[in-house]
Amino acid sequence: MPEFPFGSLVPFPRDEVFEYLADPRNWPLLQPEIEAVDDLDGWDKPGGRCVLRLRGGRTQRHELLDFDQPRLLREVARSDGLPEIEHERVFADLADGTWLQNYARYDPRPGIAGLFDRTVLAWVLRRRYQRLWAAAAQRLTDSLAARQRRG
Repeated sequence: MPEFPFGSLVPFPRDEVFEYLADPRNWPLLQPEIEAVDDLDGWDKPGGRCVLRLRGGRTQRHELLDFDQPRLLREVARSDGLPEIEHERVFADLADGTWLQNYARYDPRPGIAGLFDRTVLAWVLRRRYQRLWAAAAQRLTDSLAARQRRG
C-alpha cells in the first residue's frame, strides 16, 4: 500500500486546529483546487459524507471513517478512475502548538490498473502532496491567525 506521510507544526492549540480542519467547508481555503463542498451530511461522526467540487469539473466523494476529537480525523476519498485514497490526520498537542501529521494511502487496484497505481499514480501523488502540503500548512496558519484577529 503506497503511503505518503507529511506533517508540520501549526502554532495554535490542538482544539482550534482540529475544529478548523474537521469542517470540510474550510478546505477550499487550504487547497485552491477545491472549488466547493457540497452535500455535507453528518460530518461529525463516522459515516458522514461530503462531495468536493474540484477544478476541471471533477468531483471527489468523501466519507468520514474516524472522528476522535481532538486527536484524529480519517476519511476516504473516491474519484472515478482512481483507487480509493484514505486521508488520516493525527493531531498531537505540543507546548508551542499542534503537530499535524497527515497520511495519504491507497490500495492499488488489481490488474493493469494496479501497475499504473503502483508506478505512475504513486509518483504523481507523492509530488502532489509534497507540493501542496507546505502551502496548505501556511494557509491553515494564516486562516487561524485571521480568525483569531476577528475575535
